[in-house]
This record gives sequence, structure tokens and C-alpha cells, in this order.
Amino acid sequence: MFKKNFSSKLAILTDVLAKNGPYQDPNELIDFIIMLVKERIDKWDTASVRFATRELFTKLYKFSEANGLSDLYPLFKDLFVRAYSERKQLLGEMVESFRIIMFEAWVPLDDIERGEKAAGVMVRLGIDFLEKDIEIAKGCAIAIDNLAGDMFEPEILSKEILLAAHVFEKTRQKPELQSFANDLTEYIRINDTYAWDAEIETYLRDSIEYANWEQENYGINLDPFKDKILYPALQQTIDEQIQEYVDFLSHRETDGQDLTYETELLSRRILAYESLRPSIAYEIRTRILETSNASAKKTFEKIIHSSNFLEAVYGASDMITTFGDLVKFLESNSDKDNLGIGLTTFSLATINFTRKLKDSDEKALNAIAQKYGVNTDLELSNERMTFLIDLLVHAGGSGHDMKRLIPFLKEVNAVTEIKTFSTGVEFQLRQLRNI
Repeated sequence: MFKKNFSSKLAILTDVLAKNGPYQDPNELIDFIIMLVKERIDKWDTASVRFATRELFTKLYKFSEANGLSDLYPLFKDLFVRAYSERKQLLGEMVESFRIIMFEAWVPLDDIERGEKAAGVMVRLGIDFLEKDIEIAKGCAIAIDNLAGDMFEPEILSKEILLAAHVFEKTRQKPELQSFANDLTEYIRINDTYAWDAEIETYLRDSIEYANWEQENYGINLDPFKDKILYPALQQTIDEQIQEYVDFLSHRETDGQDLTYETELLSRRILAYESLRPSIAYEIRTRILETSNASAKKTFEKIIHSSNFLEAVYGASDMITTFGDLVKFLESNSDKDNLGIGLTTFSLATINFTRKLKDSDEKALNAIAQKYGVNTDLELSNERMTFLIDLLVHAGGSGHDMKRLIPFLKEVNAVTEIKTFSTGVEFQLRQLRNI
């Protein structure tokens, strides 16, 4: 009877949230559903509690942050507290249900949103119970960690970083939490190492950036943990990756061999870490020169000159790889004097950014769009900006005002770094800002 009644009310709620049925107050439905679950908790009905936990999350997570259901955690918070007050094991079963939900987000579903939102609930639960019952917080951490070690997505590892940052901050008042903080730091390091083996060099870097973007949502100050723990760990990783490449090249017979892999590996190393270590390309070359290995030096020069990107990095090419290169290209090739000769553009333009936009970013970008008159049909979403470039550079008739494009792009890039700029042709740019 519980499953039938619960499922019926939950189906009505999802219809209301999806706006598929007659209007009902979703809060009244939620209150009734929560009451049904609390009754099962009070009766120590473990099977029903597991069922309800799973159904509540899997049926509602798609509606969170939209349609009046702002965040899933308040929906679960009272249930977690009630379960703990009745019997700790009941809360443990709920955490285990989330662990399974998160595992299924990886296999078979490959659903990042599902995994991220479930991990977000575990972060908040871990924060709430850290000082009340550390074992519950540890269970939450393990649930997140299991997924972060399988699904190499910054949205997931960032949650482990946020929980670790909170624990790290609390160690100042409660030194007994230091062991837990150390464990979390080690979990993060190990997950980053797993990602290296999968040739995903930017896992930790991107996860820190994502956590930095999200910290306000969780009321966490990431900076102390980032500056004292994560950045030093990343710098150590960079040292290891530089030395690994030098050793790889120094102990390899490459005369007459195809150097495609060596070239790709060097490019990936530079792209992964230059925003954290701007000198990485020159450090690699310096260390290879210091080996006194003539064959390695010769091979390294061949590698550089076999790639337009590497030639640009080492100053031997004019390839457009950075925002500065793009600006120089536009300044040199645009029809700025409206002579009908040189680069012009029209139709839709798209800018992709290196990170998700904050509310303050969107406000600043809207102001820039209005200033330059491209706010009509402007679309801003997560990491993208789409606009009619005609409104920016078309001066009526066959005339153009290409001089306006460069300051517009500079002002946009000052708000948040441009990853790609597309206006008929797409320019893909390196991420150079230190996170």
C-alpha cells in the first residue's frame, strides 16, 4: 500500500513539475510525500525507505534548479534527520541508496547530471553531519569518491574537493578532523592519478576550476584548501609529467621512426598545464637540452617542427592559438577601413567560454551586449554566448564597421576567458589564465 500510494503521489508531482497536468501546489504534494516516507522511517521499514530514497531522487533530479524545485537537498534533509534520530542504520541505508544511484549514473546510464546532483546531495549531507557523526560524513565522501574514480568528469570530482575543503577548514577548530582531511586529500590525488592512466591530464585542474565556480552555492571557502593543498599537489604533478616526458624521449630510439605519438604527447602536456605553469614548454626543452643526449635533442627539434601548434608555442609559427593571436589576426586582416578588401563577417557568431558563467558574468556580458548593440536575439547559456554579429559589424548597405569587433571581444574576454570564437570559421584557443 505504501509503494502504491507513494508512487501515485510522486507521479502527480512529476506531472505538475513538467506542467503536463492540472495545476496543483507542488509544495503541498511534496509535504504529503515526505509525510508518507517519515511514517515508514518511524516504523523502521528499511525496504520502503530504500525504495522511497531512490524514487524521490530518480524521478525528481531532472526538475531540480528549475520548475519551482530549486534544490533537491531540502527535500531530503528532513528525511535524513528523521532517519538518524530513529536509527542510524536507516540513514546508512539512504546513503547506500545514493551510492548505487551514483554508480548507475556511470554504468549503464552515462548520465553526468544524475551523478553530479546525487553527489551534491552527499556533499550537503556530509557537511551537515561532519560534527554530529563523522562516520556519516565519511560514508558520503566514499560514495562521491567511488564515482569520481570511475567517471572522470570535473562535475563529480569537484564535489569531493568541496567536501574536503570544508573538512580542511574545520580542522583549525577541531584538530581531530585532520585524519579525515588527509584521507580526502589522498582520495583526490588517487583519482587524479587514475585519470592520468586514462590520458586525461586535466582532471584535477578542471575539477578545481569547477569547484571554484560552485563554492558559493555550498557556502564553502575553497581558497585555503586550494592554495595550501591542491595547488602544491598540481605543481608536483606537473614536475612529474615534465620529467616523465624527458625520460620517455631520452630512452627511446626515434631515428627514422614515426613521431606522431611523441608529438601528440608533448602537445597534450603543454595544453594541460600551461595555465598553471606558463613556462612548461620551455622547461621541457631546457631539461632535454640538459640531458646531453644528442639523439633526444635532435628528435625534440623534429617534433617541434612537425606540428604547427608546437611551432607556435616555441615561436616558429604564426598559427592562431591564443586570444592575443586572434586579436592580432583580426587587426591585420579585417576590412577596418571598409574598402571591400579583407576579412568581414555576418550571420550568427558563437563564443564558448572556458568555464560556466556565474550570475555576475551573465550580468556583465548582457551589459557589454547592450553597449555594442548585439542584445537583440542574444542567447547566454552555461558556457556559451550566441549573437547576431551583423548587429556589431554591419554598417548598412554593403558597408562594414569591423573596428568594433576587436574591442567587443576584448571586453568579453575580460569577463571570462574565451575558449572558441566562431563566425563562419571557428577559432579554438588555448586556456592560459591561471585558475
